[in-house]
Amino acid sequence: MAYVNATLQNATANPFGRMLNETLAGLKAAAARRAVYREVMGQLSAMSDRELADIGVARIAIRDVATQAAYGDK
Repeated sequence: MAYVNATLQNATANPFGRMLNETLAGLKAAAARRAVYREVMGQLSAMSDRELADIGVARIAIRDVATQAAYGDK
């Protein structure tokens, strides 16, 4: 693992390595956002219509709420 860490640190010295690190960071961020989306979708989908009404969310709006939670206003 130390070799990989040293290699990644050395990779930032050249443009290709920097681009690779930025791409990997972007992929990690996208995966984290997608995980939030899936979590919110799962939790809201599991709620009854009454529970959704209590929090002011219509069942048809679950996808929109999950998208806003994960990705913000678009």
